[in-house]
Amino acid sequence: RNDNDKQTRKTFTKMPRNRNQSNSFNFPGANYLGIFKSLFHIKWTFWNILKLIMSIIIDLVGGISYLFPGVGETIDVVWAPISAGLVYWLYGSPLVAFANLAEEFFPMTDFIPTATIAWIATQLGWRVNR
Repeated sequence: RNDNDKQTRKTFTKMPRNRNQSNSFNFPGANYLGIFKSLFHIKWTFWNILKLIMSIIIDLVGGISYLFPGVGETIDVVWAPISAGLVYWLYGSPLVAFANLAEEFFPMTDFIPTATIAWIATQLGWRVNR
C-alpha cells in the first residue's frame, strides 16, 4: 500500500458511523435545530412581548407602501427616519437604526423585517447595541 491509501483510510475512519452522530449540513459545527432550541430560552416577559409587537408594527407600517403604487416610495421617504428613530429607541443601536433607515429608504427592500430581526438577535444574545 502506498501513502495515499493510508491517508484515504484515515479520512474515512474520522467520518461518523451513523446519521445520529452527524449534522444534516456538510460543514463542521452546523446544527440545524440550534436556532430553534435557542428560541425556547427566550424570556417571555411583558416588555419583551411589547418590544416584539412594536417591532412587528414598525415592519408592517414600512411594508404598507407596497399597497400604494407610485405614492409608496414617497411614504417610505417620510417613514424611514421615523422608523429608524423608533428602532434606535427600542434597541439603542445606531447600526440597527441605520440598517432600518437604509431598508426603508431604498426601493424594493421593504420586505425585510429589520426591526423583528433585531428583536430576534437580541433574544439570541447577540449584542446589537454597539
